Amino acid sequence: MALTKPLDLLPQVPLDLIHTVIPLVKQKRIIKLKHILPIDALIPKISEEFLIKEGSNELIKEGRIERRMVRKSYIGIILTDKQAAVMFPTKEGQTDMNFMFCNHISDDNGLFHEWCLDYFLYIWNSARTFDEDKLKKV
Repeated sequence: MALTKPLDLLPQVPLDLIHTVIPLVKQKRIIKLKHILPIDALIPKISEEFLIKEGSNELIKEGRIERRMVRKSYIGIILTDKQAAVMFPTKEGQTDMNFMFCNHISDDNGLFHEWCLDYFLYIWNSARTFDEDKLKKV
């Protein structure tokens, strides 16, 4: 079964996420990925090399990966068809990727999932065009 549209809003590009998701997009087990990053997002060189090797530019050209950018991201969101996770900021204002609230759509009649989706779409609709040159490569 294919996931229709996993969505994420994260302050950086986690290696484990792209190493899992990109092959699934290539195999068409994921139909489309929507990804939002802040302008100053960190992308490890190893991630960039992996993305090039896996042909992510072709997936972007095909419209199977959509990317946008925001000025700042305080809350992190990850959504699949049936699960959602949200990460809130620390006292310093950085998204705390060490702690998250997760929920399956069946746990609360989908209310948590709906809230996460609404928040993601709100950010997506106000985000700007993706500019790879703005990323911080480390």
